[in-house]
Amino acid sequence: MLHFRASAGEARLLQSELNHLRAHSVSLIQADLLDVGKLPSLVEQTVQSFGRLDALVNNASTFYPTTFGEINVTDWNDLVGTNLQKLTANPRLGTADQQRLSRHFDEIRDLERQISAIPPTSTATCQKLPDPGADPALGGNQGVDSAGNNTYTTNLGYSGEEQRAKVFCDLVHMALTCDLTRVASLMFTMFQSHMNVYALTGQKCDLHELGHNGDPASKGTLAVSKMIAWHMKHFAYLIGKLRDTSEGAGSLLDNVALVFLHEGGHGLDTATGKTNSTHSTENMAALIAGRAGGLKGGLHVAATGMHPANVLITAMNAVGISSTTLGEVTGAIPGLRG
Repeated sequence: MLHFRASAGEARLLQSELNHLRAHSVSLIQADLLDVGKLPSLVEQTVQSFGRLDALVNNASTFYPTTFGEINVTDWNDLVGTNLQKLTANPRLGTADQQRLSRHFDEIRDLERQISAIPPTSTATCQKLPDPGADPALGGNQGVDSAGNNTYTTNLGYSGEEQRAKVFCDLVHMALTCDLTRVASLMFTMFQSHMNVYALTGQKCDLHELGHNGDPASKGTLAVSKMIAWHMKHFAYLIGKLRDTSEGAGSLLDNVALVFLHEGGHGLDTATGKTNSTHSTENMAALIAGRAGGLKGGLHVAATGMHPANVLITAMNAVGISSTTLGEVTGAIPGLRG
């Protein structure tokens, strides 16, 4: 029995040559050896054709020229899978053979890790970032004035967050450009953080206290909006880098979907009954960027009654994930894709 996967012409030629030497000695069978569910039929069809199976010559392989420095784990699994997977699917393997295969798989896995650790090849767009240096020192303790009020300086509770946010955006851009990942998540900060925002927005307050009128000169929703705008500035910086990176006939931005979300909205706080509260989960704004999957730009969509997770589902669908459910939330935002 002569097996082939896609090389039907070559297999028929070899079959003809062998049957010419010995009539009716060779039959053909087509199968993908990586499809484990079809492996038993190989044995069954062989027995049907010849009455028994005496021996197996394991000579199957996938082959295509691949520069070693450019090989990835997907290519590696494809190249070695035809030789290894069909063996592990054989229930007749003895204990000693199984142990030898296990050791062999461990060695293969070690090699996979080494391949994964190979740095990407530098190109016009894929470049290693310069070392940003050591973390800036964290500012000192908060002060208290003669009236007992907290005092804030540009140093208190601050450690170069402006530079840090920019570096993280640069890292995400590099990872996508160099194809080190297809998915990234970046959280600049959180509203439970006590990071000093004086150096970022000019407000004499830490981030958490912004939502509690911490700075008498800049209260409530206006103060929180200024900090959201700081986050948006860095999100726009990342979008700009993706827009200015060529990919194919367009830019990298044409082939991605980005979502900006934050923790709260401006509306009713059900815990206190206050309206236009910074602790509300109503009127939560979200922003989608990119053109993957037909995403539209320049739109403002009032998605009444929908959840921020619906925005994420929309982005997921745009990049090829077919699921319409995320957690307990179902459905995409209408009108964002064309």
